[in-house]
Amino acid sequence: MPRHGSQLLANLFLAAYLLDGALSLVDEVVRAWSGSSLLLGPRNLLAAGVWYAALVVFLALLLTPRIPSLVFLTLVLSTLWLNLGAAPLPLLLQSGTAFGLSAAALQFALGAGAFLWLRRRSGSGAWTEIAAAQPAFSLRHTLSLAALALLVLAPLGAAYMLVWVATWTQLASNGFVSFDLHGVSVDDRRYARADREIRLVGMMHIGEEAAYGELVRSFVRDSTVVLAEGVSDEKGVLREDLAYEPAAQALGLSSQDDLGRYLAESTPDGKAPEWPVVRHVDLDASEFSPTTIEFLDWAAKVWSSGGVLATLWRIRERPARDPERLRVVWRDIFELRNQHLLTEIDAALEDYERVVVPWGALHLPAIELAVTKDGFVETGATRRRLISWPTIVSALF
Repeated sequence: MPRHGSQLLANLFLAAYLLDGALSLVDEVVRAWSGSSLLLGPRNLLAAGVWYAALVVFLALLLTPRIPSLVFLTLVLSTLWLNLGAAPLPLLLQSGTAFGLSAAALQFALGAGAFLWLRRRSGSGAWTEIAAAQPAFSLRHTLSLAALALLVLAPLGAAYMLVWVATWTQLASNGFVSFDLHGVSVDDRRYARADREIRLVGMMHIGEEAAYGELVRSFVRDSTVVLAEGVSDEKGVLREDLAYEPAAQALGLSSQDDLGRYLAESTPDGKAPEWPVVRHVDLDASEFSPTTIEFLDWAAKVWSSGGVLATLWRIRERPARDPERLRVVWRDIFELRNQHLLTEIDAALEDYERVVVPWGALHLPAIELAVTKDGFVETGATRRRLISWPTIVSALF
């Protein structure tokens, strides 16, 4: 790459990166102070430009040693990290305002630090004097940076995606699912109003068999009803069975079974105890739109794919890509089912002192909000380990 070309590219990227950090910081301060989002449009436009520029700069770093690799690779990677959610930073900063301010301040600090370091090394305002003597292209440089990308950055990227999924899941579930160094846990939260109690128990479709049994045995108590999750298909509108067992077995885990089996195993004679009563209260698939039916059939194929490559191939076939169709899927899978569940909770409270709701953790924030608005007050919570990392590591290796 010609010296002036690499100089122009790097300087433009550094300037845009620094300006993006400054504008983001000002926008966060303005929104925190006045609530105005006047700067949000220009900020998003500039951030998109910096994102694409970062990809171009990374390619340029591979091609020429004239751009200082350490400094600009740091800026490129931080751009990707910040634009992909900056996980796990949102978990450390519970406030959205604190997260926004911290992320913007970090970007501005990195940009200013890069500028000052380059200025100091060059002895002037031009970073290119450091690398002017370098050749326009060096095969050794390209191979070294490519090896770094393949052997270090690629595994780090894969690890980051796992951290991102864990962060998003914990935030979206309002902590009903949490990740730590030991494994994956779910929250069992209790709410009371007069002589009635509701337990909201975060659940996952796959976990450890013993953990499921221990959790369900905690439901055994008199005057208790368990409102079980599970979409039925009495009219046969689904072409595929949504089976989680292949994925669970690959990870050394089990798919969640019918709650009645765990309850029966809790007694010496293998019969389900008198309490709790288990009611299946979910919707039938026939109540969903054709768009959602198509999405569920696709999801069933993904879960039953078997193997990483087959799963990735199925994922790229995802239907309902446009926002409107995705909103339809979200409405059916979450909003419609949540509304139905709340109706069932109200009905159950008339007949039972205790109502247990062991549903998928992403449903429960909305259910929690509704029951607290209805006068229920949280009285306690228990965190229950559902998956231990050693179990998965043993299965994989």
